[in-house]
Amino acid sequence: MKTFEDIEFKPRFSMWGGSQGIIKFENDYGLSVVEGHGCYQEEGTFEVGILLAGELTYTTDITDDVLSYQSVEDIEKLMVEVQKLK
Repeated sequence: MKTFEDIEFKPRFSMWGGSQGIIKFENDYGLSVVEGHGCYQEEGTFEVGILLAGELTYTTDITDDVLSYQSVEDIEKLMVEVQKLK
């Protein structure tokens, strides 16, 4: 299983800056993990969206929205759940 350390962050191209990491899983799902101004997070946390085929999806059993204020530990638990989706 992939972990937070597998997420490669790159500068986010927005007026607020920050960074974004996208990780894809074998089941065609993935995560977008964002930090910086303009998203719902505070220092040490991230805003996370679930991806399906590279696009944000709001129709999983896990959530119907992006997840705000997620710690590294929260994201790793979420990664396990998302990798189990079918």
